[in-house]
Amino acid sequence: MWVGPAYEYGKLDSVLKTESKKFEFVSGRLQEIDSLSSSFVSQPGTARHVPPAFLGDEKDFPFVLTTYQPVLTMENGSQNYPWAQEIFLAMHGLGWNSFAELNAETAHELGIENLDEVWVESPFGRLKVKARVTEWIRPEMVAIARGQGHYAPGEWQKGMGVNPNDIVGVDYDRLSGQSALFNTRVKVYKA
Repeated sequence: MWVGPAYEYGKLDSVLKTESKKFEFVSGRLQEIDSLSSSFVSQPGTARHVPPAFLGDEKDFPFVLTTYQPVLTMENGSQNYPWAQEIFLAMHGLGWNSFAELNAETAHELGIENLDEVWVESPFGRLKVKARVTEWIRPEMVAIARGQGHYAPGEWQKGMGVNPNDIVGVDYDRLSGQSALFNTRVKVYKA
C-alpha cells in the first residue's frame, strides 16, 4: 500500500529522486563514493560473486551439508502428531526418523546402502542417522530434514530422530553479513 503523497500515474519525477528519474538497478550514489575502494568491494554498487567460505577442510569433510524443511511440516508441530509422522518425508515414504540423503553414486563409493545406519560428522559434532540413497541430490551434498530430534517433552517427539542444526557451524556471509547456514562440510561413514 502506498503511504506517500499522491502522484499521478506514470509521473514519477516526484517519487524517483534519481538523476535519471528512473529506477536504477545500480546505485549512482555508490558509484560516486570512493570510500569503499580500499575494501574488498572492487566496484561499489555492482553485484559480484564472492566464493563461499566453508566450515571444515574439504580433505577431511568432503561433503556440504544442507538442511531443509519438509513440505509436509506444519509450523512446529508435525513431529508430535502420529498421523503427520506417517507422511513426514512423503517423497521417501518414510517417517518417524531422520535420514541423511546421499547421492547413489556417492553412497556406492562409500560402501553405503539404502537405510544403512551412518554417522554424519562435521567439525562441530556428529549424528547417527539412516542413509537414504537417492538420485535426487548432487554427489557433493548431504541433506537432512529439519523438524525431528527434539529433547523436550512430547508424547511422540522426544528422542525421535536428530536435529541437524546440532552439527551446523555458526558463521556469516562475507558479502551480506547475514547468517550462513549452508556452508558446513561433513563426512559420512558407516555406523
